[in-house]
Amino acid sequence: MAWTRYSFKTCRKIATFNDVVVSSDGWIVDSKYDLAVRNGGCQTTTNFFVRTFLVTRYRSVITIAARWCEGIWHFPMEALIGLAHITDLNKHNSFIHVSEQNKWVMQWLELIGVNKKRVIHGTIFADTLTVPQMAKCGSPSFDQLQWLRKSISIKVPLDKLSILLIKRTRKRVMPKFDEIQSLVEKFAKEVDLNFVLHDDHSLPSLTVQLERFSMASIVIGPHGAGMVNLIASQNRTCVIEFSPTDSNTCYMSLSYLLGHNYFSVPLYEDQTVQINKVEKALIACRRTK
Repeated sequence: MAWTRYSFKTCRKIATFNDVVVSSDGWIVDSKYDLAVRNGGCQTTTNFFVRTFLVTRYRSVITIAARWCEGIWHFPMEALIGLAHITDLNKHNSFIHVSEQNKWVMQWLELIGVNKKRVIHGTIFADTLTVPQMAKCGSPSFDQLQWLRKSISIKVPLDKLSILLIKRTRKRVMPKFDEIQSLVEKFAKEVDLNFVLHDDHSLPSLTVQLERFSMASIVIGPHGAGMVNLIASQNRTCVIEFSPTDSNTCYMSLSYLLGHNYFSVPLYEDQTVQINKVEKALIACRRTK
């Protein structure tokens, strides 16, 4: 059965729907005709049930909601990127529907000039729903990344001044992190760069995080969402990732598309790395300058 009230605009890569319900997980439902589609991003196996009389109705909505798109990586790199296809006028006149209005989502939206009063989440009803093309799960394109890079308004320094080490304290904690930190601090002194510890236990605002990464000559740390801030790093920043053998290659791909120099150090199941391999990666970074 064709969805007759659906249209697709190829030049701007958006789809439009009329009189539909949309969920925070990306489900778009026309309850009158029992038709449903799911927005882009990562796959979901969840079912969706809604009582439309409990749902708030809006006249014009742009949705970038999808599975996991409340997350630190998934929101900017899969959802937010969809707004590249939306004109400033449409953003101003429509509500922006997201998976969750958490502090990181709201800070990203503020960075690109979205009015927080126009942001909504949860399951809603839309008279007109605009759905821009989002990024593939874990895999934004070169063009999408360039749009995001140009859209975030941060001060970019003339010189790279630091080595930034990412520390995880909540999940996948590295038991011998102090040994790594000592090595990186020593190396920073040898190459006359400032040492910056990016500790997820006490993170500053998103803007400050992005500014930190923009000033880094070397970014080093375990696989995790902290590396999403590489979007603000300057070309040819050296990235050293402690990579589990079964991990997604999203940060390797991100580094490549952003023009960074990338090195991987194996991260074992016990969350340890071989310290000599970390040292070799740091030396390799020096050679790429």
